[in-house]
Amino acid sequence: MPRGNADKKLSRSAATLRERVLFELAKRDQEDCAATFRAITEAAAVAMNVERVSIWQLGEDQRTIVCKDLYLRSENRHEHGIQLLAEQNPRYFEALLERRVMDVDDVRVDPRTAGFADYFAPFAITAMMDVPIWRGGHLYGVLCHEHTMTPRSWQPDEAGFATNLADIVSVALERSARSAVEHRWDAVLDAMTEGVFLFDAKGDVVQANATARNLVERAGGGERFEERRGLIDYVDVNDRPLSVEQVPLHRALRGETVRGEVYGIAFRSTGARSYYRVTCTPLRSEERITGVVQVFADITEEVHFERLKRESLAVLAHELKTPLAITKGYAQHLASKVSTPEWLSMLQTIGRAADRMDRLVSDLLEVSSVMFGRVVLSREPRDLVAITRALVERTARGTVRHKIELYAPDPAWVMVDPVRIEQAIRRLVDNAVRYSPEGGDIDIAITNTADDVVLSVRDHGIGIPVDRQKHLFEVFARPHGGTPYDTGGLGVGLFLAREIVLRHEGAMWFENAEGRGTSFFVRLPRHDAPRVDGGRSLA
Repeated sequence: MPRGNADKKLSRSAATLRERVLFELAKRDQEDCAATFRAITEAAAVAMNVERVSIWQLGEDQRTIVCKDLYLRSENRHEHGIQLLAEQNPRYFEALLERRVMDVDDVRVDPRTAGFADYFAPFAITAMMDVPIWRGGHLYGVLCHEHTMTPRSWQPDEAGFATNLADIVSVALERSARSAVEHRWDAVLDAMTEGVFLFDAKGDVVQANATARNLVERAGGGERFEERRGLIDYVDVNDRPLSVEQVPLHRALRGETVRGEVYGIAFRSTGARSYYRVTCTPLRSEERITGVVQVFADITEEVHFERLKRESLAVLAHELKTPLAITKGYAQHLASKVSTPEWLSMLQTIGRAADRMDRLVSDLLEVSSVMFGRVVLSREPRDLVAITRALVERTARGTVRHKIELYAPDPAWVMVDPVRIEQAIRRLVDNAVRYSPEGGDIDIAITNTADDVVLSVRDHGIGIPVDRQKHLFEVFARPHGGTPYDTGGLGVGLFLAREIVLRHEGAMWFENAEGRGTSFFVRLPRHDAPRVDGGRSLA
């Protein structure tokens, strides 16, 4: 065979080998960066027919390069850790920072490598090709091919192959970094006590942390959406079943964000029921929902404890009613039989104490009814001005130090339970009287807007301490507890008033100037005045 043909055949064989090497390296798992480096240096040594192949990392100061992996082909072994300094050969580092392929046919005479004679001589290195390695748009280092014994002229296709190898190194670095971040996040997620799910757009589980996987196991499966439907049922915090459309995941798949809502999950396989605080966030790509992140926090013990408190509260209030009634009844009976002023005074004191206790018990029963959702409203069209005027007249008769004025020139029709809404307004007026110990004006105003009726109760009393304002509407909140203005009570008045208003689709808020008084506001949806036919209301 003529030599020219032999050379062509050898060249084609080398090109085929290099293509196969690139294919095999590209398809391998590249998350283990060190293993990928070893595979690349070994494959490159064979495909390029060189003795030494190495991968180097450029230092942050760009004054050093450190060997991350060096493969010695004849000895079939790897080394690492060699460090070269810019001060040994500044021309090489200048060329390196130009970020182009550095193909050197003779390292002894090329000015870019002449300064590394002490490094090259012991290994008989005569030629080398260094290819820049990129990572995240920045120069990471070089992939170095070192030929020994005789000088070598590098071919363009060899430079192209080496560049492709450097690209594979870049990919390995990116995948390794991403994998490290993912592993760290997996470790963080698995350490969380909350369950974290990633669902796809169909509602199937894509990923779950350890707590979430335990939840799936407890249910007996449920990786797929259709499977879960036969394993668990959702209920609300009061154990009422939810429709499919109300389930948090389904709401999120429709684009809604669910934040910290409490739900129960009933496990059909065991009959057990647990309660979770659930947050669901839809994931979007170009306005299309691609999945949902869902976080579960198990609050079963918290829910059971809250129920125990509420049930105990209701039972306690009911149990106190009977002995209080007996105590008051006997005190009144005895008061009608005695003539001694001293005994009469003591019996009247017992009666007043029983009345006070009865009011506290009534408040406890109201709180338990609200907390259990047992408040039933009998709503009808009523004039809020008329309800308030009657309340003001009764309250004014009980105080001589306060002047209570109602400003309401027009009727204000609302759809309300008149007994309940009167209770809410009464608590606001009572508070205004109680926390205006020096007396003064209490101004009540009712105004109509296009859609609402707004009632305000303003006093000129002591106001509310700034540090206690954010808890004002919480149950058992006592903003003046422990102060000279503490008038006792359970601290449930504002809580109950606001709950009543909220159940009428209304709102309550306040404005405060500590030491100069407080204004409370109630907003209720406005209702049309009932039609009158022949003098009779048709409402």
